[in-house]
Amino acid sequence: AVAPLPTLPMRPLLRPGLQAALTCWAATWVALSTCERLERLLRARGAPGNCFASPASGRRAPSRGAGTLGALRSRPRPSAGGPLRRSYRQRRLSKRLPRRVAPSAIDDYLDAVGVDSFGLGILVGALGTVSTIFGILFIFVQNLRGGDLDGSKLGSSGGFVMPSFFFQGAQDIFSNVRNEAAQSTRRFKETGRFAEIYTGIERSQEMALLRSLDALREFIPRSATREIVFGMLRRAAVSSSRLAAALYDFALRIQPATGAGNSTGNAADILTELWVLDEARCAVSGRRPGEGGRRPWVNPDADILLDEQVPALRKTLAECAKRPLFARVAPELLARPTYLALVRIFDVFQPAESCDIENSTCGDYNSFEAAAIDEFLEQVTRTAVMRSAFRHITKTLPVVLKSSWKDVLFKLWFQRRGGKPCVFEHIYLGNLAEDITGQPIAGGFHNWLKFYLEEVRGTATYLGYLYNNPTDALGNSRFVSGKFVWDYAGFKLVKDQGGFFIGTSPEWQLASGTVAYFETSTPECAAQHGWVPWPGAYNVGYTKDTTLDNERYRMVLCRDGDESNAGAEDLVADTGHLTSSYAVYLGPAASPEDADTSELDRICTSVELASQLPRWLVTDGVALREDSRLCEECVRFSVARGCRSIRDALKVTREAFAFDLEDAVAAAKTPGYPRIRALVEDTIEVVPLLLERWEAGRRLSEALPELLNQLREEQGRRGQRLHQPIRLLLTGRADGVPLVDILQLLELAEKEGGDETGVLLHDRISLVREVFNSPPFARAATGASTVAFVS
Repeated sequence: AVAPLPTLPMRPLLRPGLQAALTCWAATWVALSTCERLERLLRARGAPGNCFASPASGRRAPSRGAGTLGALRSRPRPSAGGPLRRSYRQRRLSKRLPRRVAPSAIDDYLDAVGVDSFGLGILVGALGTVSTIFGILFIFVQNLRGGDLDGSKLGSSGGFVMPSFFFQGAQDIFSNVRNEAAQSTRRFKETGRFAEIYTGIERSQEMALLRSLDALREFIPRSATREIVFGMLRRAAVSSSRLAAALYDFALRIQPATGAGNSTGNAADILTELWVLDEARCAVSGRRPGEGGRRPWVNPDADILLDEQVPALRKTLAECAKRPLFARVAPELLARPTYLALVRIFDVFQPAESCDIENSTCGDYNSFEAAAIDEFLEQVTRTAVMRSAFRHITKTLPVVLKSSWKDVLFKLWFQRRGGKPCVFEHIYLGNLAEDITGQPIAGGFHNWLKFYLEEVRGTATYLGYLYNNPTDALGNSRFVSGKFVWDYAGFKLVKDQGGFFIGTSPEWQLASGTVAYFETSTPECAAQHGWVPWPGAYNVGYTKDTTLDNERYRMVLCRDGDESNAGAEDLVADTGHLTSSYAVYLGPAASPEDADTSELDRICTSVELASQLPRWLVTDGVALREDSRLCEECVRFSVARGCRSIRDALKVTREAFAFDLEDAVAAAKTPGYPRIRALVEDTIEVVPLLLERWEAGRRLSEALPELLNQLREEQGRRGQRLHQPIRLLLTGRADGVPLVDILQLLELAEKEGGDETGVLLHDRISLVREVFNSPPFARAATGASTVAFVS
């Protein structure tokens, strides 16, 4: 029985070998048929009873392996007394073939060299079969080694047909591994050890491979050769886990589809192409829209069931959501090669007892950790997603890699610099970070699989979703943005708003971040590939809007941009290292058929933003008139920040008018906030100089250069110590946009601003005078050397 699979997607591990085998076997059949026809043609040119007739002597030439037809013709004729009746086949051959024909030059040549046409066909067939076997083994080994990085040598497409018993065996393998994965997840929930997952799954995959070998062994007759061959195969299966993982991956791919929603069609750019090539992406389903908590699922058979529930509260840690974010995740997903390798990576970055905020993961990689990282990179570099990324980087971008592809990925994602966590830990796993008040918070954490496993073992608590446009966002289960609490190394870390894709494969996240890093290697290259500078980044940042499955996202990439760190190990010599990569959901893609797209979230050019933003500023209460200078300055401010929509422009404008000085001072007086306390102490010396220029009646935006020069010369301030105190006094924050832009907005808001501009500039100066003229700051302002903070 043969089951046709016209569109069965096969990984490059097997597909080129199968096609090569079919090609070689077809060529062998054609060669045999051609040789047989050639033999008949050649025999037709000689006498029926002879193999070849010699024109010189007229004697019968000896038959040299004349093949089937030659054997029939070379049989001796019956004697006169014998049976004279010939067979029907012989009589037909006698009528069809001429009796005497002079041999041609080809006859003479074949007779001279002694070529047997049938033997020649057998030889060609044998050589074709042997070359096919070696070709399949070569492709198999090359794929295991990951030597074909971009897929140009071994990549292929198409489907094939298989005997139906393959499906039964694949179903058995799939069921056994899925059951073991579910049991491993339950053990992980009890112990909290990631090793419970990957050791159990690897053991089940190995047992499935051994059982498959035993079943195949029973189809072959018993012999010593059979025992030797299958003994070698069993030893190879036990010694390497890659064969077992490849077998399960094959079994998983031929299971019935669950509607993963892989995109089809032409890719507009590399990010869309990577999305289309992500074969390991899982099917995700949320609840149907409507009222009520436990609404039915859109697709109950999806791999992942997502329960976003209710919105979170931004100001408190109240658990608005009563259930976990992940209602169900199919256990067999954890057994996929790249997913299993990622779970092993999670063990590498377990927090040590001596970890603190400065160094959440301590020490260099040991042999186990290095092997886990190498295995993960080995698995992801063999996928179609990473091969496409490699091809784009090396053949499209003006980038020259200074080392091998795996070394480049290791240095980009896993290399620790200056005792800080690597960027892979920050993005995939999350790490300890600090806010401006010195409180520990969760940094990064943009991987759905890590959050799901943290929920399983009870160390992550989902509080609810947070969206700017919840109506559209709740209809898209592929992305989640929400608030959660994470127990990490004795800390209770809060992620006020964190977002990540759901169901995407580890290789897609790694490939998209790698491509974004190399596309933004220089400002010119970034502009050429559609990346827009993001001034809101801590050092250097870029954003790019893209559409994936008819949903719009903003991809964000941050890098340190510090040329002083450049060295021999740098991947791109003229820019810094990768520091973060994540996405923001914007809304459904606009189309001619969809006229309900929100005006606030529509992507605008700078000209469109200049014409539409003033009306919204007046509506929002920021400005009094649309033709005011304040509206013009807000438009310029928003365009300079890289805003692409009205909603983004309104957001950055509101943030520019925020004033949190009282919160910062209160935190400095409270024990446990050393950084903000040191910043407030350092700011006290700047207060008299700032008040002096304000009381002189000068505009602070004009007096700022003079104030900065005075701080450099008299107090020797440089770098952050030069700008942070002034920023803290005027905004209550230690970082943000340039001071000149803030001062221009604040000065224009004094005359033309509405109620939503917050605290006016003269009120801010009055508050600074009031705060720093009261204890304990008054002693420092009058010359005391220290500040005695009281709680």
